[in-house]
Amino acid sequence: MDSIKMDLDGRLKETINFQSEMLHYGLYTSGYKRIFQADIPWLWHDEFEFGTITGGSVAYQTSRRTITLHKGDGIFINSGVLHYLHPIEPFENARLQTQFFDRTFLAGAPGSLLDIRYVTPVQEMRQLDVIPFYRDDPESARFLDRMQEGVRLCLEKGEFFELRLRSLFSELWETIYRCAMQSRDASKGVRDVLEDGRIKQMILYI
Repeated sequence: MDSIKMDLDGRLKETINFQSEMLHYGLYTSGYKRIFQADIPWLWHDEFEFGTITGGSVAYQTSRRTITLHKGDGIFINSGVLHYLHPIEPFENARLQTQFFDRTFLAGAPGSLLDIRYVTPVQEMRQLDVIPFYRDDPESARFLDRMQEGVRLCLEKGEFFELRLRSLFSELWETIYRCAMQSRDASKGVRDVLEDGRIKQMILYI
């Protein structure tokens, strides 16, 4: 399990370096005081992200809203979403565990049946920026437990762990896909894309 190292280009895009180029999945952890001092700056990345708060509290901010998560809570961040993280005092208590993965991990080659039918519709749904999961909600708790199963598989790296990891994330993706379909609003989505782009440009200018 690696510590997160920030690698941003001039467009605020973060490059996610997977441990293996043949398996586009990565598990990372961070302790805010040691690595980030306080905030994680505005950034975005092509990869999807599952984050879990393993200590303290963290506020996630996008161009649309702010969500505060506490130890045990988690979040899904969609591909391309501009976001900012602010640990809540005491900063040294804040801990974050992140699982990154891309569309090929879920669906194989771009343009495949699985990609077109299940992954691309979520990725292109700009109004779906994040989905929070709260430990005190029974349904969310079940999802969070399955997310932690991914962490266990990655750490143990037992026999067939790559197959089991991909199968697990296909299961998790069903929940993400259903949430995306429930929040679908094509006209609002167009405005969100434009708004997100404007904010990225404003931050770069500042």
